Amino acid sequence: MKKISRRAFLNTLAAVGAAGALAACGGSSSTAGSSTATSTASSGGAASAYENVFNVPTSSKDISTKLDAVWVNRGGLQKVLVFRSVLIATPDLSDVKPDLAESYTVSDDKLTYTFVMKDNLKWHDGEPLTAEDVKWSVEAALKGSLLNGIYNTAFGRIEGCKEYKDGSAAEISGITVDGNTVTFKMAQQSATFLKIMGQFAILPKHCLEDADLLELQNNEFWQAPIGSGMYMLEEFNPGNYAIYKRFEDYEGQKPTFDELRVVAVGDNISAAKSGQVDYLSTNNPDDVQQLDQMPNMTKYPVNANYYRYLVCNLADEKGVKNEKIYDPRIRKALLMAIDRQAIIDSLFKGLGTVTDTGIPSSAPEYAPVEHYEYNPQEAKKLLDEAGFDYSQKIKLRYYAGDQASASMMEAIAFAWGDLGIDVDVAKFQGGSSEELFNIRAYDFSLKAQSAFAYDEYYGEYVSTNTNFSKILGKSTDFDALVGELGSTEDAAERKAIFKKLQALEQEKLYKMPLAVFGQNIYINTDKVDIGDTTFGNTMYNYDNNFANWKLK
Repeated sequence: MKKISRRAFLNTLAAVGAAGALAACGGSSSTAGSSTATSTASSGGAASAYENVFNVPTSSKDISTKLDAVWVNRGGLQKVLVFRSVLIATPDLSDVKPDLAESYTVSDDKLTYTFVMKDNLKWHDGEPLTAEDVKWSVEAALKGSLLNGIYNTAFGRIEGCKEYKDGSAAEISGITVDGNTVTFKMAQQSATFLKIMGQFAILPKHCLEDADLLELQNNEFWQAPIGSGMYMLEEFNPGNYAIYKRFEDYEGQKPTFDELRVVAVGDNISAAKSGQVDYLSTNNPDDVQQLDQMPNMTKYPVNANYYRYLVCNLADEKGVKNEKIYDPRIRKALLMAIDRQAIIDSLFKGLGTVTDTGIPSSAPEYAPVEHYEYNPQEAKKLLDEAGFDYSQKIKLRYYAGDQASASMMEAIAFAWGDLGIDVDVAKFQGGSSEELFNIRAYDFSLKAQSAFAYDEYYGEYVSTNTNFSKILGKSTDFDALVGELGSTEDAAERKAIFKKLQALEQEKLYKMPLAVFGQNIYINTDKVDIGDTTFGNTMYNYDNNFANWKLK
């Protein structure tokens, strides 16, 4: 039997449509999945009462029974327009300005943050939005079972947080409310606290104070959520559409569109061609190629820093040290056996960039000790030196349902097979978190993350991270450096810490870096004028200047 070459294999994968949408940790980075659902326009659903409508796509899966819980996944245009934060970020996420807050101050020692809330703020049901909602939201988030890690890290530095979380205190002593002012007193400095307050969505205490916080993401609230943004939910048809109307009590500049419609589409390209959607966010190479050919769809590239890597399970499903891959030389060898650039070129049509650490290679903080050059001969040598047992099967898993993930895993399995390794590659059958962190029946799993700040990425390594401690072991290797990073705002000092973290990261190689991908936003500019809008990372909350968007 003739042996197929690595290049031929990659070309075969690419030819059969291997490059599907990239899926983000906790949600999809492509706005439409493989659902066969159609929009209300084509299915005879509710007709709009307005002509002045802005249309946003989603997948039927994402709105199958409820709308998305914003403490799990903050990104998405409609969530930015419905839910607000105390502050709001600039498009590049480098700075913040007031949103629900009228003003804010930070003490000289950077341990006290004071936010003065705007007067006469309203929830969509007409109830007043106050500083008490802010206090309750932060406390409730720390009791929840599903929470974006960036919030847990920042809020965990508030004075009295430990006592509140262990149940010895009924509230967090470091959060106080005086009229319309809410103050946070920190037990230790948090370099990203202001930026976090630009991402964290404030929810209505009066709607949720009796909810089971451990199951908040599944609460019936998400079938008819109450926010405070410029649009409020008018109608929700699960699996098909959600209609939002302009919130007339919004105190800021009113949007020009009477209605925001989020519709389930089966295919991004068909939806764009038919004029069914006015906005698309995608990093699907096939989508990009076709959308670029549509003169009505204008592309706005975004540096989303969407990082894909293999996380190493250093303990088996019984919690026993995984001898198969425990030696870092073995993990380095397996990484060197992957032609990452060829995968990007063949499967993703060059839309990604190889990286050797958790920090993108384009970032000024990027400082790897070495480059993991594709070198299967050296990889085989390292495996032999480490005494790798070729009789054992390597279990390679992935959880995202897109074709890109499947194709990438097949390519990696093929590369390792060339070394004489028996590889079992398969998709998780259950929930990703359960399979990743509890069942752990794998050696390597594909994981993805778009970090709000690089602190988030390195925070996965610390010993207090319950989930990652299960698969990496309760190592304290990173604790000191990550703690130092969290308390440091000076750019030069942070860069120096990141350099040390990257050196340690490469030494331990608990994760095997693959590539970083960007994102593309497409606007139907034949219909919509967005002015001088600058787009940011679609997975986070930022000021998109939407109130100034208008029909042409």
